[in-house]
Amino acid sequence: MKYLKKDLVEMVAKDTGFYKKDVEEVINSVLNNIPKMLSDESDRLMLMNFGCFRHFNYKERCGRNPKTNKSVLIPQHRTIKFTTSEVIYDGCEEKAY
Repeated sequence: MKYLKKDLVEMVAKDTGFYKKDVEEVINSVLNNIPKMLSDESDRLMLMNFGCFRHFNYKERCGRNPKTNKSVLIPQHRTIKFTTSEVIYDGCEEKAY
């Protein structure tokens, strides 16, 4: 099943008894502040029982264009990785395909 942010807002509002408008403001604030907290390469954001956001650097490497079968140099780049906590991971495994 596919969930949207509005579904999350409705679920949290129902669980807490707060207005949907207030819950949406809080969720938007959290989502908008995650990139600010990860602005430095050494920064990590750990949310207990949820997961951890951290920077990850990919080294320069050789790849292959599958269409032409020619080698291509993939430059070094960085990204943000998310690692789930065991609580989330185990909860998802129970409902495996």
